[in-house]
Amino acid sequence: LREGLAITTLTWTAGSALTAIGLWLDVDGLSFLDAWFEMISGLTTTGSTIFGGWRDEAGVAHGTAIAHLTHASLAWRALAQFLGGIGIVVMSVAVLPLMVSGSGYQLYRSEITGIDSSRLAPRVISTARILVGYYALLAAVAALALWLAGVSGFDAVCHAAAAISTGGFSNYDDSVTGLRNHGAEWILIATMVVGGLNFALLIPALSGRPQRLWRSGEVRLYLAIILVAWALLTVLVGVNHVAYRERADDLVRDTLFQVVSIITTTGFATGSDVVAGGWEAWAPSAQVVLLLLMVGGACAGSTSGGAKLVRVMVMGKLLRREIRRHSEPTRLTPIMLDGRPLGDAQVLHVCGFFAAYLVSWVAGTLALVMTGVALPEAASGALTCLSNVGPGVGGIGSGHNFGELSDPAKSICMALMLLGRLEFFGVLMTCTPRNWMR
Repeated sequence: LREGLAITTLTWTAGSALTAIGLWLDVDGLSFLDAWFEMISGLTTTGSTIFGGWRDEAGVAHGTAIAHLTHASLAWRALAQFLGGIGIVVMSVAVLPLMVSGSGYQLYRSEITGIDSSRLAPRVISTARILVGYYALLAAVAALALWLAGVSGFDAVCHAAAAISTGGFSNYDDSVTGLRNHGAEWILIATMVVGGLNFALLIPALSGRPQRLWRSGEVRLYLAIILVAWALLTVLVGVNHVAYRERADDLVRDTLFQVVSIITTTGFATGSDVVAGGWEAWAPSAQVVLLLLMVGGACAGSTSGGAKLVRVMVMGKLLRREIRRHSEPTRLTPIMLDGRPLGDAQVLHVCGFFAAYLVSWVAGTLALVMTGVALPEAASGALTCLSNVGPGVGGIGSGHNFGELSDPAKSICMALMLLGRLEFFGVLMTCTPRNWMR
């Protein structure tokens, strides 16, 4: 198992470094570290970018605007996140089991919790092909829909890849607002929602068994959170921003778009044509709602990052059980998930995950502060990188980019993106010398 985990971690690290060479050679004045940052962000489907350009306190311009990138660089970024969205699934299902026997499935289950690996075991190669086939088909349908809505062919392909992979790279400095196409935004909303679903349930649903989706408590929770957060955000933004009160259609669309973008950890931004700065300029209460959505993420088995809602469900059920035990000490009820009891080891694994998540977030925040990043930006930056969302708040918000950070701060963010995407334990096990002495 540890060899498989090490191979996966090193493959993602080395793969991002190798793919960075193409971007480094194509963009004038780009440092290799910046190119590597961009490719790690793409392959982990984080969507944080160093492009966009920025000015220092003296007003001197730095960096490269996305508008100045060549089509080759834009396509390279889109391809990186497209492959990143499905890459670890293919590697875990089709490659690791052949290298490390049955233990390779543990990583697969770690990345796409919810897929029953025992049923996949006899046909891992064909299963990987099915996953890739449906993934590519969904991206193609999204690209066609965007093109029919009036988006150029190139932009349609790049944004479809970004949406289905929940990556979030856009071809414009102002993200999806740059498309200037409200119909395209609705299409991207639908594509992101699909990208946030469990592919193990989505594929049967697309094959004529839609009941598989609705039977999942996680899917129902996912859709319920979207609706509740959308309603709450619509009220908060509408009350606090006069510009939106006069444009109800924009209010409804922008709030839904941002809820879906954040909960699926895509990181697309919109609304800057109504309120300068987009959601980063929304009321603090609205920003808090979005930051909370970053943590939970979407469904397990999807391409999204974050903790995954199935783990949030388990923690919620555990908390409820412990509260009940105070009133009924002798009563011990199992934690149920979709009608099945969870073992203590599974519950302990979820607790360990959240402990690792919290420790990594605090450590990442402190490390960024030590490099000179302000505390609010450091906290949101560490959170957005761990959850593979993309934008944070302040100088790394939707209206800015990570190019303004120092090289040490960028390196920390790169490590956090990798740590969050590989869900902590694989990277931590690889980097712990004691595990290699046994």
